[in-house]
Amino acid sequence: MSNAMGRSVRLRERFSYIEDARRPLHSLIFLLPLILAYEIGAARLDPSTSFVQSDRVIAYHLMELFFSVLGAAGIILPGFLIIAILLITHIVSRDRWTVRTATLLGMMGESLVWTAPLFLLHRFIRYTALDQSPPTEWLENVVISTGAGVYEELIFRLILVTAIVILLEDVLKLKQRRALVVAVVLAAVLFAAHHHQPLGRESYEFGRFAFRTMAGVYLGALFLLRGYGITAGCHAVYNVIVVTLDALSD
Repeated sequence: MSNAMGRSVRLRERFSYIEDARRPLHSLIFLLPLILAYEIGAARLDPSTSFVQSDRVIAYHLMELFFSVLGAAGIILPGFLIIAILLITHIVSRDRWTVRTATLLGMMGESLVWTAPLFLLHRFIRYTALDQSPPTEWLENVVISTGAGVYEELIFRLILVTAIVILLEDVLKLKQRRALVVAVVLAAVLFAAHHHQPLGRESYEFGRFAFRTMAGVYLGALFLLRGYGITAGCHAVYNVIVVTLDALSD
């Protein structure tokens, strides 16, 4: 009897984790160290490399431009936007304020595990190398990569996918499944395109565009299944591993 009850408790905890990891509060606590690391790291970067920041974390730069148009300027406003969105979503959903350490640790593990398909995709899609970029230090690249993971997922998954789904379902009256597919694919194409000129530094190259589009579709599906926190964590971890491997190969 006691063994059966123990198995039942473990089973409930397992399913509880699956839902807990998607909750806005857990996403906020999980991503807060990454947000702080990027904001502090970006502020301390050598000014001579600041152009690299705005080039590679284009999503962050676009958010700064958006705030400046509204008359609000400040380097930490995009970070506050993430915190505000997740907190408001948490409050509106009337979710509990309990934060489980085990859930946060599980989200860390998931973020690492979900990078595997991205590396496999990168391995099977070959593309030409970019022109030689100005050299940057490994730590600077880690800072940039962390910010790219968090802020690109904010714009292209949390905001854009959600907005497109609402538009397609509520305005155009598409069925939910079709709306989700269209939203994920469209956001992925825009995600890939924003790395290239005129918004990004890179000139158009089909292989890179195809890889990022498919990576965007994968991250979009991950967002729908596992939520913003794990998706942003996966993107950031993937970026950091890539720049670390590049630094070790030099």
